[in-house]
Amino acid sequence: MMINNKDELAFEFVKALWDSLDFTNIKGKRMMGIWDEFIAKIKICLNTENTVSCFCNKFCKKFETKLSPNKFFSYLTRLDKKEQEELLHCVEENLHIIIVQIRLEREENKNAKN
Repeated sequence: MMINNKDELAFEFVKALWDSLDFTNIKGKRMMGIWDEFIAKIKICLNTENTVSCFCNKFCKKFETKLSPNKFFSYLTRLDKKEQEELLHCVEENLHIIIVQIRLEREENKNAKN
């Protein structure tokens, strides 16, 4: 898998994080605020971690989940340290835009099914 555009890579990374979450035990008010919680936990991890592997480990602890086996995460952890730092920086700079893009994509997919 080769994605050369940093913005696209950041989008796919955050989308893969979202897709890996297990919503089975997330109910009620927590589910209503899940996007805000998702953003907040990403920001916390971005502030303290500088590699994809450490970021993912901390993110999973915060959400009490495990990442689904995904070749994409494996690909990201094989990037050199500078590339990983650039990716995380790109996520940090564009997080709200990425979230809007993910939500729009999910809405479009939902509408296409109906």
